[in-house]
Amino acid sequence: AFLMQTVQIAVVLALGALIFGYRPTGSLVALAAILLSFSAVLSALGVALALWSRSRDAALSLSNIIGMLAAGIGGSFSTVSSSFPDWAQHAARLSPAYWAITAIHDVSLDGASLSDVWAPIGILWGFFAVIAGLALIQFRYHRE
Repeated sequence: AFLMQTVQIAVVLALGALIFGYRPTGSLVALAAILLSFSAVLSALGVALALWSRSRDAALSLSNIIGMLAAGIGGSFSTVSSSFPDWAQHAARLSPAYWAITAIHDVSLDGASLSDVWAPIGILWGFFAVIAGLALIQFRYHRE
């Protein structure tokens, strides 16, 4: 799952570079760290949903719903700071997509380095730890 997520993100970036001329102004190492961290979170979420769902169809439905909500509130469809009401700007911080998009923005447009985006990367790994922990709890329950 992690490899698939990482490849998908790499393909999107490559197509963005080829078609739209995407060129980050900051550190490519920082960009890679953000993308690998976000891929880990998404992979853990997929595993957790698969383990916690009663059926494959339920897991797929939940992943679509949660993914669209997290992406939407995280700022994938519009800028959080300029187009969201105050309550939604605060709620956006509960989405891993918000932290990934914020860090990608900083690297892509503001020339950020790896040291500039440690905080959002750390928050992404915090999401990973919580989600992977929930998956592990359910995995242990299934084994017994």
